[in-house]
Formats: sequence, structure tokens, C-alpha cells
Amino acid sequence: MRAARRASVVLLLVGVLAPAEPASAWVASAHDKIARAAIESLPEGMPAFFRAGASRVGPSAVDPDYFRLHDLPQLRNAESPEHYLDSEFLNGAEWPPSRYAYLVLLARIERDPYAVGMLPYALVEGVQRLAASFAQVRLRPDDDWAQAKTLHHAGILAHYSADLCQPLHTTIHYNGRAGADGSSPRSGIHLLMDSLANEVFGRGGVPLGPVAAVADPWTAIRDEFATSHALVDRVYELENDLSPEKLSAEALVFGRERVAASVRFTAALFVTAWELSDKISLPSWFRGMQPQEPGAPAPQPAGSSPR
Repeated sequence: MRAARRASVVLLLVGVLAPAEPASAWVASAHDKIARAAIESLPEGMPAFFRAGASRVGPSAVDPDYFRLHDLPQLRNAESPEHYLDSEFLNGAEWPPSRYAYLVLLARIERDPYAVGMLPYALVEGVQRLAASFAQVRLRPDDDWAQAKTLHHAGILAHYSADLCQPLHTTIHYNGRAGADGSSPRSGIHLLMDSLANEVFGRGGVPLGPVAAVADPWTAIRDEFATSHALVDRVYELENDLSPEKLSAEALVFGRERVAASVRFTAALFVTAWELSDKISLPSWFRGMQPQEPGAPAPQPAGSSPR
């Protein structure tokens, strides 16, 4: 089942779990740490509440995996393809900039969206959701609820940006070299690659460098995806050196570079969303809405779309 093959998400240590410990605990650890590091690397020009929000953003970065619980079958089905894009299935076709144009493309080339994945769209939409939330903060800087929503949106975005920087989330060879039909032999290499994050954080983490906004989020996502995908063969070259018990210095350097890329790219998208928010024109019906006290009736936005 395709959902099961993505149960391990970016850069997490699952292979050494105690039998009684749920796998999601290590998923939380990896995404939490990457998201917190991204917050810690932000420049002073970012809002103070956001730079102080690592303890909120980190746990929120876990939610996209929480949305894939087996007890939530429809949500799990919708969420799972958000975590990968097996680019070989596209046969060189260029991604269109919107999700539904992409679905039209997949229909034309007779590919199942669930099989191919939709990670870049989850990511670009996440940048725009965060920008929209930041725009609300600009309107009402002291609104606790607007700040809380913004921190949560940032965590969701951080999950997908970290996934994109793990090369095995970009390929049909996600867990062993795929056969002619594109299916994975489930060799275990995905778990070995995922284990690098905790090794990196456990051995000093990564240095936090300067962060700047990207000129265009969609172009930046495409470029970062291409960089990550180009490293698939490198992952396989290091396969025998990836386990914590046999981890080589060369593999640790590679892992540190990928974790650093996850942190840097995530932070850059945070800054980009903040800058984009200054260009968002909030509608008059939203500007007229005031923060509501608990239990107060919700306002009815005049002029908004009936759909």
C-alpha cells in the first residue's frame, strides 16, 4: 500500500526504536528539531512572536504525519501523497504551477496522482497559507489567535519543506531500486537515510547561517527539489554506511548537509511568507471583522463568495 511506504518521513531514527515505543515518536523528534532550528536561524526582521515561537512551531511540524493515522482513513488517503513526488513517473513532463492543472497533466499521461505524489503543491500552498496568516498579524499585531494560527501554519509548512530535502522523497527508488513497474522492493534504505537526522542532531547539529527570502517560491521549490533529487544516487552509494552502528564520517557529512539544507530552506520560506504578506490586500469584509470573545456568535462576512 502506497501510504505505508511513506510511514517514515524525513530524517528520523526508526531503526533503533524500543519495541513498545510508537514509531511516530521518532517522526516527531526529527521534524520538531528541524522546525525549531529553522526558527532559531531567522533574522531579526521577522516578528518577535515568531522568532520566539519554536516551542509551538516544532510540535506543529508533526501534524502532517498525525493526519495519516490508520484510524482516519479518508484523511490518510488525502494526506499521504502530500509527502512525496516520484518524479520519474512524469517522464520529463514539466510541472504546472497549480495543483489542479497538475492533476489534468497526470490524467493526460495516465498516471495515478496517489502513485506519483503532490509534495511541491503541498509546499507552495503552505507558503501562501503562512503568508495569508502573517497578513492577519500585520493587521492586528497583538491578536493572540492570529499569532497562534501563524505558528501552526509554519509548522505544517516546515514538515513538507523538510520532506523535500530528503532525496528519497523525490523518487520511485524511495526504498530500494524500483523495478520496471516502479514498485519498491522495500530494502530498508529509507529508514537508514532517515536515521541520519538524529545522528546529526545527536552529534552537534548543524551551524545556523544567514537566511534570506527567495524571489519566487515556486521556482525555489522546483530548484530545491532538483537539488535533492540529484542526490538519490549518492544515497545509494552510501547505503552500507548509513546505519547508526556503521555510520561513516562520509555519511555523517552527507547527513549534516541534508539537515542543514532542510533548516535553511524552511527558514527561507518563513522569511518569504512574511515578505509576501506585506503585499496581500485583505478584503474589506475581513478588515471589518473584530476578534471575538469566546462564546460570541461568529460574524457574517458581507460580500464573500457563497461558495
